Amino acid sequence: MTVQNVHSLYAAGIGGTMVGGITEVGNATNTDLRGEASSGRVYSQFSSVVSVRPTPIFSSFDVAAMYDEITMLGKDIASLAGGLALYGYAHERGATRKAGATHTRNQYLDGILHLANLRFDHQGDAILAAAALATFDGTNSPMLINHAVALPAQPTDDVRFTLRSIETGGITLGQVTGVEIDFGIGAAAESADGDIFPTFPHIRTIMPTVNITGTDLTWASPDASPADAIPIKGTPGGVDIGQLCVHANTTFYLQKRQKGGAIVPDATPEHIKITAAGIVIIDDAMRTAAQNGAEVTARMKLDFDTVAVQVPLIWNTSSAIT
Repeated sequence: MTVQNVHSLYAAGIGGTMVGGITEVGNATNTDLRGEASSGRVYSQFSSVVSVRPTPIFSSFDVAAMYDEITMLGKDIASLAGGLALYGYAHERGATRKAGATHTRNQYLDGILHLANLRFDHQGDAILAAAALATFDGTNSPMLINHAVALPAQPTDDVRFTLRSIETGGITLGQVTGVEIDFGIGAAAESADGDIFPTFPHIRTIMPTVNITGTDLTWASPDASPADAIPIKGTPGGVDIGQLCVHANTTFYLQKRQKGGAIVPDATPEHIKITAAGIVIIDDAMRTAAQNGAEVTARMKLDFDTVAVQVPLIWNTSSAIT
């Protein structure tokens, strides 16, 4: 046998919107195969498919466009024209890429699409990841595979964001090297009546967390409530651990890179501003090995702000930096 087919990333279609800057794609079927040995046998003699729960994933550098399409509440895939489509770009032997209806499309017409996580590091490019639970709509298979499709117009790949500044509970954290926001989307797809495919997609809970890593060990303070550090103190009279965060004093800025330059000017409303509510604590006050520089990690548990009546995370994908 010889190699006949090679594919790579192309784009993700969310309804009629093509998202570019794709960095990863996955199309797991999550097929549960069951086979058990019985009657004292060494080998099982019967195996069958119990359930199939496709869970496509994808990620992109184009954080703003992708977030605007999905948002914190996710998307009902059935409401999207054409559903969710992930494309495989067919390579041409002895050349670059094939033309015409020669490419692969994995299409999902029912289910729920939601955010997974956002990662942005010092001098790195921010990446936003999403996932979906595909379900059966009564007619179409949860995952439709076609190896002979023409590709839609490829979106431009000219957007990058990176870390700028972090403020938590009024405390400006310096020397930040990395941030990861886990959106904590508790998505589920229900099935019953012996069905192989799930048929009811929904979101049960949204419980975001944030991990922030840096190299300034003074983030952790032994003082009661300093203005420039996260308290971690216990006394016979009580404890002072962590800092309350509200949207007015907790901000994550992602600055937009300038194509052909460095960074888009702060006053230009093309950056990303994320505010949050919850609590921040020191998760690891000092971690190092050998001659490596020490790191400190802060962790945030985000909550609905019952005073301001605001959700845990609020995004502005067209913000100036102030």
